[in-house]
Amino acid sequence: LLASVQDGEYFVREVSCFALGQMSEHCQPEILQFHQSVLPVIFGALDDTHQSIQTTICWVLEMFCEFLQPETLKPFLEPMLEKLVKLLNNPSRNIKEMALTAISATATASEKNFVPYTASICGLLHPIIFLQGEKEESVRGRALESLSHISLAIGKEHFRPYFAESMNAGTSLSLPHIPSSGLYSLFCLYISPFLFPPN
Repeated sequence: LLASVQDGEYFVREVSCFALGQMSEHCQPEILQFHQSVLPVIFGALDDTHQSIQTTICWVLEMFCEFLQPETLKPFLEPMLEKLVKLLNNPSRNIKEMALTAISATATASEKNFVPYTASICGLLHPIIFLQGEKEESVRGRALESLSHISLAIGKEHFRPYFAESMNAGTSLSLPHIPSSGLYSLFCLYISPFLFPPN
């Protein structure tokens, strides 16, 4: 399967990525023992020239990382984020959204190991959440969702420098365009430690 993800034929790569995603979602946690082989193949597929493969492999990454331990993911974190950051510059909104979702999953799985990358990632996300126009609302919502996952992963002390700007963005989103994933609930969850610190 991993060899097929790297096949020279586009259609072979496409269906192989989908199959890898199904295994990553439904063969947990057994598939995680192959992370040394799977993650480099995922990284390679993120560079594919076909957008359908790029979006599918972002979903694969999200599913694969869901139950991965922070220390297992740590050696792969930097090259993974480099690949995902490149996708944020893609003009396709769909690819941007899938890359943002993968960043969210990566942050959640990494926990405190994500701290060294927080400044650079938040620096890229903040311009996205202030994009103008109705067509950009969904991408803005996903970017804010990523910030929410990052804040929960690294903790309020590490996220405090980015809180004010994220809060401004969160309150500026219009209700009809909130993603169906419960963005506002997650947003409220992550801001509560800032608004109601423990006694």
